[in-house]
Amino acid sequence: MKNVIIAAVVASSFLAGCKKDAPAAVEVPKPAAPAAVVEAPKPPPPAAASWVVLEKLGAKIEMPAGAKAEDTSADAANYSVAPEDYSFTVMVSTVTEAYPSTYEAAVDEVKKMTNGFKAFTKNEKTADGWVLEFEGESMMDKSPLYGVVVRKKLGEKSIECSRNESSKAARDSVEKACLSLAAK
Repeated sequence: MKNVIIAAVVASSFLAGCKKDAPAAVEVPKPAAPAAVVEAPKPPPPAAASWVVLEKLGAKIEMPAGAKAEDTSADAANYSVAPEDYSFTVMVSTVTEAYPSTYEAAVDEVKKMTNGFKAFTKNEKTADGWVLEFEGESMMDKSPLYGVVVRKKLGEKSIECSRNESSKAARDSVEKACLSLAAK
């Protein structure tokens, strides 16, 4: 038994001695944790909708809260309506003799008056007017142009709501507002 204890002490001393003479262990760096994914900030939620009264037209239009209407009347009642951030603008006009009087004439007018007219993305005749959604290009820099023309009848009065915008999202906002037009 004495020999076993001596052998154990010698072995442990030998092992301890080996560690002193051995080169220092190299620490292998642990792989870095993947960087946290940084998400792009989310756009603020759209402002609650509210009705903007277009007094001279006897109409109202649903727009983001805080939208303002500017009276742009000349020979007939007209308004320019935009939300506070001016992300889009809606032109609402009394239909006069200067406007196409039929659906077919309106289609031809859009084709003729839209610079670089490409195609209609919506071309619908409605019970009291029409919805024309189309694409063209800007005269200035040839960038895409997205337009909409909505004709509605409010009482005995025909109203046209329209605008050309530089993005589909802005055009879609214009169309949604135009379709909301109602008698005051």
